[in-house]
Amino acid sequence: VEDFEDFTNFKEDIFKIKIISNEKRLQIINTYHQVRADEVLNYYLDYFKKRFNKAFRKLPTEDLTGQFIRGIIEGNDCTEETRFSQERFIKYVNNFFNVL
Repeated sequence: VEDFEDFTNFKEDIFKIKIISNEKRLQIINTYHQVRADEVLNYYLDYFKKRFNKAFRKLPTEDLTGQFIRGIIEGNDCTEETRFSQERFIKYVNNFFNVL
């Protein structure tokens, strides 16, 4: 939203409220979630490649990287509520590397 700063009401005495359609609201939320998901996925990929490189002094194959990411996204070792938690990620990474 290009006019976001105008409607944040930060340290203001008078509040401005912009009314948007539900369709636009959902579009903004979906865009935010997609951007956030991309950031998290990129973090996971970067972390995995660095840790793999440190352990084995080479980069992982695309197949192994895909297996790692699929395990995070589709693994049955957690609930949906904990799927992307930091605790689950650490446990998953440690288990994944112990199997290698």
